[in-house]
Amino acid sequence: MTQPTRHVDARHGSVTFTYQNGQMGVQDPQPESGYSATITKLQARKAIVQFTNPDTDTTETVLAQVSDTGSWVVDLTEAS
Repeated sequence: MTQPTRHVDARHGSVTFTYQNGQMGVQDPQPESGYSATITKLQARKAIVQFTNPDTDTTETVLAQVSDTGSWVVDLTEAS
């Protein structure tokens, strides 16, 4: 059974993803100083949050999804 929440401590912020009743959710994205947090995708089993710093053109992307088998998959990437 899928755990209903997954907290992610990323390099430039933190966020909690939820999965209940077949719906993904995003709770309390907390960017570090100088960064903003944006939910860029929210689907039934997938969510993407980006932490962006406009001064350095740095973006960290946090993708969370729940697979067909109910497992969490979390991927973090950074681009500048």
